[in-house]
Order: sequence, then structure tokens, then C-alpha cells
Amino acid sequence: MALDLTPDQWERLTAWIRDRSGLPDSEALTLFQDFVLELLRNLHSCNERKWLEEQLSGLVDNPTEFLRDLEIFLKGLGASAPPSLNSGTPFVLVAHVPYKNLNAQDVQAAFAPFGAIVSCRADVDSRSLLVQFRKVACAIRCTKAATLFFSNRFVTVELYQGDPESFGSVRLIGSAPQPVAADSDPVPPSAAKPSPVPFNDRVQQVQTAQQTIFEQNQRSAEAYKHNFAQLFESKEKLLRAHQAALQELKQKVLATEDPASISRTIIEFQELQKNMESLGITPIAMVQLKLQKFNLDDPSEFPVESPRALAVKQKRTKKAASFRRKIKRRR
Repeated sequence: MALDLTPDQWERLTAWIRDRSGLPDSEALTLFQDFVLELLRNLHSCNERKWLEEQLSGLVDNPTEFLRDLEIFLKGLGASAPPSLNSGTPFVLVAHVPYKNLNAQDVQAAFAPFGAIVSCRADVDSRSLLVQFRKVACAIRCTKAATLFFSNRFVTVELYQGDPESFGSVRLIGSAPQPVAADSDPVPPSAAKPSPVPFNDRVQQVQTAQQTIFEQNQRSAEAYKHNFAQLFESKEKLLRAHQAALQELKQKVLATEDPASISRTIIEFQELQKNMESLGITPIAMVQLKLQKFNLDDPSEFPVESPRALAVKQKRTKKAASFRRKIKRRR
């Protein structure tokens, strides 16, 4: 989330940044002010405290102290600090959880070692959990631990800064307080309420169906990966055989000076080239297959970043570097 301030609060924040910078030069002061304000306005796209400290490194003497003072000033303004500045929360968001682990027993086994768990909500559709620890330190320790949760490397854990009441509809751990309403007219036994809908049974049915679909997709993906690996291996064998044949043709050309023999060798070379193209084992085709295999084996090796986000990031990095050079020259 980005900062939501009134025009008067933005002016007071700008004045605080100018006073806190300690720069005597007016031009450098203006550049520093604009740079920090741009960072604060774009926190929704990069809301990590470490990232902010890296951006402010070299511009202020102590980035950690600067961000702490900024958080105090924002609280004094009556504005809520963004998640990147205020990370004191006992809630942990767990994403990409396998359907079979969306139950209280598995959650307790995975997260109880980090501290006492107060409550846990589940969002079945997004396969996410919201775990509330008793202490903030337990939540932070959980996010920093190098643990493979639920034996799945795709499960991610991070601090949750949103509204816990708006997360999910299934409560796995803990009980929600039930409001007690005064009833002047007691309900007669004959007008008793109908039996509640077996909600847990419906949730279990949905989870079972989604888990079945997920496992089918996983099996299809594994089968495709296995077939692709076999195809790539067979093409590599064909490529090595054709390379050996090309090497033999090279030896023939070097060993003779007879034009007729060279002509026959050229014809054989052209036939080999046509065979390689028809079999899809040319150098260009094999490089593409190799890249596809790398991507299937380890997708994290080829991260895809939004071009727009990458351009904004590069622009901000260049601006910060230019600003640092100007400050060094003035010092």
C-alpha cells in the first residue's frame, strides 16, 4: 500500500525530509527531497524495508535510523506507516499451500515450533493460510527460517499487513467470539431452528475435488516433463551420430584432392544437412530445446519480470546513481 496523505501532510513531510537531510546545497536538497518522495509514493510496487535501505544507502548516514525516524514522524502526522516501515505484526501469510495440508493438524505441526499459535484462517480458493502467533517475534522468526514448509518448495511465508478479518472464511485454529443477543421471547421447542448445514463436509468435498484436479495436473506435468526429457535425449544421440558423420566427411575432404571425390562428399554433406533439418537437430533447434529443458528442470533460473516494472526500476537506479555523484562532488 502507498502513503495516503492530505496535501497539508505531504507539505509537512516534505519539510521534514529537507530538515532531516542536512544538505546545505539547495539543488542537492531538492534532488534528495524528490527522490525520497518518489520512493514513498511507489511503496506499493516494492514494499520491503531492505529495498528502501538499499535505495537510501549512500544518501543518508544511517538508512535504518532514517526510516525509524520517518515512521515516528508519520505516526505523529496521524498517518499509518506503510507495511515496509511498520512490520510489527503477529500475522503470517502462507501461500501456495497444497490442498491436503489445509487442516489444523498439519498447520500445528509446521508452525508450532516457532511459537504459540493463536488462530489460523484458510482461504481454500487461493490455497493460502493466515497464521496468528502470540508474539511478533515468533512471526518474524517464522519468515526468516530456512524451512521447507509442508515439504513443498513452492510454499512461501511472509508477514501479513492487511485486515485479518477479511481473510478467508474457514477458521482452522481458534474460535471466533459469538455475540450474545438478549431474547425476550424464548423460542418454543416446536419452533426450534433447523439443523445447521454440514459446512465442514462441504469444505472437505471441495478440498477433495480440488486436490484431485491438482494431482491430475501434476501428473500431466510430470508426464510431459518425462517425455520431453526422453525426446531431448534421443535428439542428442542423433546429433552426436550426425556429428561423427560430418567428422568423417571432413577427413575425406582433407585426405583427397580428386574433384569427383570432393563432389560426392559435398552431396553427402547436403544430405546430412537435410536430415538434421528434418529431424530438428540443427544447432539453433538444439539450443531452443536445451533452454526449454532448463526451464522445465528449474523454472526459477529464468525469472520473468514485467517490462514496465523493470523500466521503472532502471530509471530509479540511474537517478539514484546520478544523485550520489552530485552529492560526492559537492562534498
